[in-house]
Amino acid sequence: MRWERENIILRKTILILVLLLISMMILSGCVSYDHLSKHSITQGNDFTNYYLFKEGNDNKDSLIIFIGGSGYSSVLGLKEYGIWKTITLAYDLQNKLLSDFDILVPEKKNIKMGKKVEINNR
Repeated sequence: MRWERENIILRKTILILVLLLISMMILSGCVSYDHLSKHSITQGNDFTNYYLFKEGNDNKDSLIIFIGGSGYSSVLGLKEYGIWKTITLAYDLQNKLLSDFDILVPEKKNIKMGKKVEINNR
């Protein structure tokens, strides 16, 4: 009898933990980049996107240019099905510094926002 009661409590505890884990996973993907405008430069078949973060229409006196590191994904992170799966320092910069600075983030060549390098196998 006691064993059955402990088993029920254990099952309920596991269920609650699983539901909490799923909720955390869903909520962690709900970040967004605010005050973002995307611009592109095209040269032949190549393109380079750059992202400008600014509040309002006026230019601030200071501009931060954030150059993302190496890797094969967007400088903003990876976005799948409309949800940012990973984010970069650019997210923290726009959250913490946008009230005092405009922020320019150039993308890597031929990489779309939130995507990885697309390699065409021939």
